Amino acid sequence: MVDELLLITGNDIPFVPAEITIHQPTIQEIAYIGEDAFLNGANFLNFSKDKLTLDEGAAKQIEQLDDFTLLMSLLHNRKDPASQLQRVNIEMVLTLMFPEGKVLLMPNMIAIVIDGVNHIINQENFDEFREIVAKMYSLGGEAEGEREYNPANPAAKAIVDKIKCGRQKVKEIKSQNSEGQSESILSRYISILAVGEQKDINSFKNYTVFQLFDEFNRFSLKQQFDQNLSFRLAGAQDLQQPEDWMKNLYSSN
Repeated sequence: MVDELLLITGNDIPFVPAEITIHQPTIQEIAYIGEDAFLNGANFLNFSKDKLTLDEGAAKQIEQLDDFTLLMSLLHNRKDPASQLQRVNIEMVLTLMFPEGKVLLMPNMIAIVIDGVNHIINQENFDEFREIVAKMYSLGGEAEGEREYNPANPAAKAIVDKIKCGRQKVKEIKSQNSEGQSESILSRYISILAVGEQKDINSFKNYTVFQLFDEFNRFSLKQQFDQNLSFRLAGAQDLQQPEDWMKNLYSSN
């Protein structure tokens, strides 16, 4: 379980199994690698084979594989350009999370090398690491984003028909505008909050993803609450009771 106070304050998060701390990258730091690469890499660090769309035969092929082993096998498919792109994206996201270390993606582990010491993420501690990633980047436990692969290797294609890292949020995050171009949810949230809360837009560059989504969700609840109250004061009746804007946003987690 990740301490909510660590998340909301943007502090580094201890990852005890690997004897290392995880840096929560700011929006400004994320901008250096781009939102597409960040979302792709972050979603894959939240990888679970339960999010795969597979036929019965392919499902049986991976039944005995744990999530980490399957993820690393996908990333080390050198014949598939898509897998190589995912590898680069994950390396960039990990570099943001461990800025003082060198990231090494090996077949059976992820090594973060700091001052000659290897800090290891492997199948034994991946579940705990994945939980931190999901909370940090507001991925939650639900499906977060969808990525599709067409590996050149037929066997790999049978295993990885479609990788789903969450449909709902990527539909939101990479929604299409009227010109068919992808729209950044991070920049849109910043723009909305800067106007709605009358803040300096530059102040948001130091936010983490968790902080930005937390503030936006709270702001949205407050707006709905205030609007409902104004309607009631104007004499409107039979209105649905609005959600408490001061509620615990994470009670379901």
